[in-house]
Amino acid sequence: MPQPDPERLLLSATSQELPQAQIMGMALSPDGAQLLAGHWGDEKLAVYEVNPSSGGISFDTHFSQPGMGTITGVRYSSDGKFVYYTSYSGDGVVIASRADDGALSYVGRITSDGTFICGVNPIKICANDTMGGARALDISPDDQNLYVTGTLDDSLTVLTRNATDGKLRITQELTKTIDGRDLLDGPFGVIVSPDGQNVYVAGSASDTVVAFSRNSEGRLRYLNHHKDEENGVTGLNRPIELTISPDGKFLYVASLDDDAVQIFARNPSDGYLTPLEKVDVGDGPYHLLTSNDADGARLLVALWYGDDVKVFSRDRTTGLLSAVEGQGPIATDGAVYLASSADDQNVYAALYDGQGVAQLRALKHAPLVQNIAPASATAGGGDITLTVNGTRFYPGSLVRLGDTNLATTFVNARRLEAIVPAAQLASVGTANITVRTPTPGGGDSAAQSFTITAANEAPVPAIESIAPPEIVPSAVPIELTVTGSGFTAQSVAFVNSTPLTTLYLDETTLLVTIEPGQIPEAGPLAFTVSNASQAPISLQAETGSQPVRFAVAPSNAPALPAISNFAPGSLMVGSAEQWLTVKGHNFSARPDALSVAYWQGETRETTVLDANTLQMLVSAADLASAGLYAVSVVHAGGGQLSATKPGGAGGGHQPSSTARRAGAELSPGLRTADQRLRLCSGGGGRSWWRSENDNLCERIRGQRPCQPDRLAARRIGACAQPWQCGLERTGAARPADGVFAACATVIRRGWQSAVAALLRRLTASHYSFCLAARRGSTWLCRHSVNRWLLSY
Repeated sequence: MPQPDPERLLLSATSQELPQAQIMGMALSPDGAQLLAGHWGDEKLAVYEVNPSSGGISFDTHFSQPGMGTITGVRYSSDGKFVYYTSYSGDGVVIASRADDGALSYVGRITSDGTFICGVNPIKICANDTMGGARALDISPDDQNLYVTGTLDDSLTVLTRNATDGKLRITQELTKTIDGRDLLDGPFGVIVSPDGQNVYVAGSASDTVVAFSRNSEGRLRYLNHHKDEENGVTGLNRPIELTISPDGKFLYVASLDDDAVQIFARNPSDGYLTPLEKVDVGDGPYHLLTSNDADGARLLVALWYGDDVKVFSRDRTTGLLSAVEGQGPIATDGAVYLASSADDQNVYAALYDGQGVAQLRALKHAPLVQNIAPASATAGGGDITLTVNGTRFYPGSLVRLGDTNLATTFVNARRLEAIVPAAQLASVGTANITVRTPTPGGGDSAAQSFTITAANEAPVPAIESIAPPEIVPSAVPIELTVTGSGFTAQSVAFVNSTPLTTLYLDETTLLVTIEPGQIPEAGPLAFTVSNASQAPISLQAETGSQPVRFAVAPSNAPALPAISNFAPGSLMVGSAEQWLTVKGHNFSARPDALSVAYWQGETRETTVLDANTLQMLVSAADLASAGLYAVSVVHAGGGQLSATKPGGAGGGHQPSSTARRAGAELSPGLRTADQRLRLCSGGGGRSWWRSENDNLCERIRGQRPCQPDRLAARRIGACAQPWQCGLERTGAARPADGVFAACATVIRRGWQSAVAALLRRLTASHYSFCLAARRGSTWLCRHSVNRWLLSY
């Protein structure tokens, strides 16, 4: 199910002081409890309280310092204990401390008419030569430095911050001429990259964007620049403000006289900018804001002259913008600055002409439910946990059984879990399952049928996933693994109304075969499972699952990639650079559609081993801290992507907007980087193992015979014959590249011929990762989704 556009915004209220005042600079506190709005016409900084439930703001008091008027930029320290704001008429920055109750107290100021220590041994005192017409400021992610533009004296000032008392001192002064060119002519907006490695400045009078690298002390070095009407750049006529995507891959610049936003690709490894596209946005774009979600999925543009706030959807992979569907004009009288709550449900716009602050509220999407699992329960049973899959879910969304709200757990935007109490399952019958999301916006999803069966009735099947989720037409049979609930030995899978060969493995797993010619050449299809001998005649048939979308790619295009699991499944924090094996489906080695692995949205060096296996190089920097990390695979159209350098943070060619992506998450910190994987030979007191950092197997003598509990198929370098103790194998030659395909055929004397045939069929296609084990007298075979396929 595709991800939805960002939510639309609706004007909720406008708060105005009395007497009214033109508002320019603005900021929201990190705790979301306070909003500060700077006056253009006097020295007052308006302090607003934020209602935690509604997001509404109410004026509280003023804070001011004599001589420090025309407040244009406002920032909080990351801990919310200090506030900094620029004074255009006062040529400097005011420092205030913030108490636990939000009260502001004056700490100090630093202005262009002061002095600073500019040398030691001997100590040398210099006059401040910068911050004339102090306009914009930004604070580095480490809270160490402030960067302030001086519009009147064409300057950029680097200030170092004392984290204890909040005071500032000048570290570096940069002026108009850089590299022999007037690049900082009328500098306006300034922004520090999320990784703290770079600073970018908009030169409004020179029509430039200038990039600087930043060292550990916060000092800057000129990197490169782009100028309007040079080298193909056309969207930098009077650039004003900038914003950057959360992953640091794209920079967006508002150009007031171009009525446009210029998009730049940023190379995270060195900070260099490459122009991508100019986007016409409306009359007088002034300030830009990306949403706080990890993808930065929404980009807002304040149109000063257009009296509007434009709402765009931002593509994380390409950086390109598209208008949010259904978003109408937002009547904001001279919107010049924007701020957003942490959950992006409330946006605040400073109104220069409207002389106040407007509150915009996000209209939540109505929820969309794809399927539920289980789809039935037995009457008279105990409580059950119901999983609801779909999209557009929110922390406040509730699963409902009929008119009853169920205790609901928000897992993520695509999954909810709810407890159905036994009291609701007492009688045979059917009920509707819906999801309700509260206002603003929101609403109820379409209903899914939930059946309460008698003890002697078959359950209603439900599909949770199909692997692979998309296929390419083939002249040979294609096998699918269908996982879900409520499957029985009578279960039959259908594509549209065509029955497919179905092998029942257990109540949660089916093995389905699509024969050549059974499905259309291309297009989306409906996949269902029925516990009767024929396809359900309606979506509400009690023997059939809800349909799940299943796609067939055109024969000249690779199918959508899918990730099943990782090897290892987690990594230790602080580990060295290493290769991570990604298992899945539809990986492509075609030069025109090469599969490339991404770590947190950044390309990593990738080797495609086969359609079900690839390896990505994970750097030590990637494993520096614990957490969940997004791993994805993209078919990159238009040729091979350039790989990231080992240990780097990204870069290279960006896939086109039509690139096809699969994603999953990897959790570091649960296994050591040197975990041993035991592989067995034929017994006789020998065992095989390898280190994660060693490409060669080592044979260890003198140990007890290998216990036949597991055979792990991994990349094992030069091992010739690692195998399961006590089993025979035929036709399982080791490929030359060192990738050992376990379970090519596993036959134990005395097995029925059907068992051997099944194993041959399992491993003849995409089940190259197979595990064999013996539990007592039971022999088992397992594949990459970690479900037991067979027991005899």
